[in-house]
Amino acid sequence: LLSLAVIPPIVITLRLHMKPMLERSYEQQQIEGRLYSLVEQTLSAIVIVKTFRRETETERSFRDSARELLDATLASTRVQLRFKVLAGLATASGTAAILWVGGSHALDGRLTIGGVLVFLTYLRGFYAPLNTIAYAPPTVQQAAGSARRVLEVLEHEPEVAERPSAVELNHVNGRLHFENVHVGYEPDRTILHAVDLELEPGEMAAIVGRTGAGKTTLVSLVPRFLDPWEGRVSIDGTDIREFTLASLRKKIAIVSQDVFLFPRTVAENIAYGRPGAEMAEVEAAARSAQADEFIRRLPQGYETVLGERGATLSGGERQRISIARAFLTAAPILILDEPTSALDTETEAMLVQALTALRHGRTVLVIAHRLSTVKNADKVVVLEDGQIVECGPPADLIAARGRYSRFHMLQSGLIGDDRTVSVAVE
Repeated sequence: LLSLAVIPPIVITLRLHMKPMLERSYEQQQIEGRLYSLVEQTLSAIVIVKTFRRETETERSFRDSARELLDATLASTRVQLRFKVLAGLATASGTAAILWVGGSHALDGRLTIGGVLVFLTYLRGFYAPLNTIAYAPPTVQQAAGSARRVLEVLEHEPEVAERPSAVELNHVNGRLHFENVHVGYEPDRTILHAVDLELEPGEMAAIVGRTGAGKTTLVSLVPRFLDPWEGRVSIDGTDIREFTLASLRKKIAIVSQDVFLFPRTVAENIAYGRPGAEMAEVEAAARSAQADEFIRRLPQGYETVLGERGATLSGGERQRISIARAFLTAAPILILDEPTSALDTETEAMLVQALTALRHGRTVLVIAHRLSTVKNADKVVVLEDGQIVECGPPADLIAARGRYSRFHMLQSGLIGDDRTVSVAVE
């Protein structure tokens, strides 16, 4: 009975330390996640950090985060050690009590020394699994804290959910319709108001407007990067929310201004949207995108491994690989986020030629900042404060002498108010 007396103290110690061990472990995982996020952000923006001489401040932020993580780790370790010490103290006290009682009985002649040693051997066999059980909770609670962080991510409700009844989107003609769309990113701040826009199959619409007008938000509705609060977006007359996300996005190709390339071969980057594409198809896409010539000049041609984010290529070369990627997917709907805005005139001319070939047979939405892009559009959509204020063929809007007409004159150099240029073009 005396040997069993250690169980209640161990149970009490366990109950007192279970929650603190879980909380300290969870806090440690949270801080560790913030530290890793800081490291990732810093390395991704290393050029900006160096350009603006922020190395010292960045190092200080890292040091502060590392110190915070160290404090959290020590706090977690202290709770675990306190539990282990108290649990070990309980079993050690039990062993000492047995020795004292057994020794007293041996001195009185009621128990032999051999009997005491045999009992201590049994006692060790009894306490060994008890210690194992007692020392398990710190490991379990540490794992529980990590699991809690993982479950927070896994259980996070996506902003765009796929309906249980969603069906595959197979054939697409390309008719795109925005119907009375209202949407925003925060409940009290609407970005787009009552937007109505229709594109026929094979039609190209250029979206212009100042920064913050809602251009990117508008095109982001098509691949369902976000859903409208009111109204709907439809393809060929069917609400896009009726389709599975994978099948919908398979029918959409995106060429963005900020091209992301992986540290893989050129061929793998072009075939990213179609991993099983044949090499002949990859090369054909590159030729259509005016990229084949410079790719073959690379050390291993299409097998050349690119640097992080395509750092070993120029901006125009990265854009042409992105366009080749869009060619290869052969998606019937194309979204362009002004891929020529930051390029020199010669490179821009090559990209415009590639984009002209790319738009053939596709419905195109393009965020436009330059006339080289707008002049090829079937219609121009002028956004202002989240609303369409002008929409129609470029020639008609120029003749109407409205907002687009002013944009056209600014881009053509017919008027030169620098302040107005920055507003109208952006």
